Amino acid sequence: NDEAKGVYKKAVFNSEGKLIGIIMLGSITGVNQFSRLIKEGVNCLHFGSDLLEEGFNLQSVLPV
Repeated sequence: NDEAKGVYKKAVFNSEGKLIGIIMLGSITGVNQFSRLIKEGVNCLHFGSDLLEEGFNLQSVLPV
């Protein structure tokens, strides 16, 4: 099950459509998917839900 409950996920792809990063906001329930993605060379960023409450701008952490 790749979906983690209570988490907003933003996938980041390169120009060839390969997954190069994933940004997750909120509480993590599926920690296994983190270690699996890291082993595959995908950058995983996690931000606590407190940042959302402060109006955190997700776009500011995305690569151009």
